[in-house]
Amino acid sequence: MMKLRLLAISAMAMGIGAVSTQAQAGLALSYQFGVGPITIVQDNAAGDLNAAIGAIQTGVSGGGYNFFIVSAQSSGIAGSPSEPQLRLSTGEASTTAGGPSNTTPLTLKATQTGFTPAGPVHFEMGSTINFPIRADSVAPTATATYNYFLDNGDLQFGTTTLLDNEKFTFTSPAVSAQSSNVLTPGTPDGSFSLTSVIVLAGIDSNRTFSANSAVAATLVPEPATLALFGAGLLGLAGVRRLRRRKAA
Repeated sequence: MMKLRLLAISAMAMGIGAVSTQAQAGLALSYQFGVGPITIVQDNAAGDLNAAIGAIQTGVSGGGYNFFIVSAQSSGIAGSPSEPQLRLSTGEASTTAGGPSNTTPLTLKATQTGFTPAGPVHFEMGSTINFPIRADSVAPTATATYNYFLDNGDLQFGTTTLLDNEKFTFTSPAVSAQSSNVLTPGTPDGSFSLTSVIVLAGIDSNRTFSANSAVAATLVPEPATLALFGAGLLGLAGVRRLRRRKAA
């Protein structure tokens, strides 16, 4: 019994058995105003307002931006290690009247490590932005840039492979809401991480906006599977023709 207790104490000291901490370490989000310091919030750690594993919510203010919520979701809430999903959202956000909001870009990132689907995959990325109803005289053009990364080193915020890049530009109130959906093949090698990045610039002062990104991976059917599927369809067609002949 004493040996078991000593082993348990040693495991705790080494971090062994801290399953919940290890599971939470994969998901994180960050935000940065301009070239200022980067604030990182880990899943179920300081700054995370959502107690669920697989979801982060944190309040953001500064750099000319009023208080708002940034959220990230992944394994535990969205998808699983074998079925990757990563979501990043601002919800509804706003900027202060005047001040540096017109010139200070806001960079938001979400990342998740430990994805492990087996075989070739397709990554589907969806990006949406709802700009304020107008841009102002100081910053007449607002932009939202989206980047999606795959990292075979399985690093948080890893950017080894760019999966997709999208940029939306505010032009008039009629097209203030913009979106895209992209499907691209990927080549993960063992465990890998996904990272989504949204950079907002030129957002009009004293206006609300929202931005969302999502990336998910689906397995690509193997050629043999496709062949079997095709053979099955041909077989069904043959059965139907045979039945028609008998009926005639």
